Amino acid sequence: MCIRDRDSWDSGETFAAVKGGVEAHSHGHMDAGTFVFDAFGERWATELGVEEYGLNGYWNVESGRWQILRNRAEGHNTLIINPDGTGIDHTLYAHAPVTRFETKPKGVITAVDMSDMLSANAASAQRGYFLTDYRKSLVVRDEVELTGPSDLYWFMYTEALEGEIDGDSVILSKNGKKVRVDFVTNGRLTLYCEPAEPMEGMPSVAGEKVNDAFRRIRAKVTGSGKVSITAKITPVGVYATDVSAYD
Repeated sequence: MCIRDRDSWDSGETFAAVKGGVEAHSHGHMDAGTFVFDAFGERWATELGVEEYGLNGYWNVESGRWQILRNRAEGHNTLIINPDGTGIDHTLYAHAPVTRFETKPKGVITAVDMSDMLSANAASAQRGYFLTDYRKSLVVRDEVELTGPSDLYWFMYTEALEGEIDGDSVILSKNGKKVRVDFVTNGRLTLYCEPAEPMEGMPSVAGEKVNDAFRRIRAKVTGSGKVSITAKITPVGVYATDVSAYD
């Protein structure tokens, strides 16, 4: 299931879409929890797109399909925990239902229950999205109850090829416009702004598409017990609340 909302039909205004549902089906990607975000007439959080159907293992939904970056969860704007190098980053045949959707003139709230998808490492996992600051900014909030000490990876792919890490934030630039992606977490945070390539130890398949037109924000959060990650994507220059307000 996909939920979309925007602050107007003007192409220069903000737009957000999120996805829940199932993954391991005929043409499916491992993309529950993913999102896109537009502002200033640019797409800041994007999808890498489809891969070639003829790649080795593509039609093997038990294992081979997830060896391909664009198909597995690592290749989408979602959350994974303790990746083991198989590429199966979410539980196969699991379901991530959309549990909340509220829209008002000044904001929109949506939530996806990721518990089934992340059940190998978490007793509960909830992902919420808040189009805030009068529908100008997007907050993505993860609340995870881990079953043991873990590394969580938060991803956002972008076509903004200029990125700068500033403390617990990443500033993205594209066509003379900028957004900030601010993070707050109760875990240990490490931020990367990097090429859109598999992480070390993760699989790849010969012939995969080159992702030179994209970069990736990766937030690694190490923690145990109840861990929260709040990320706020804010167009630079608009009225904005601090990310801590949503923690």
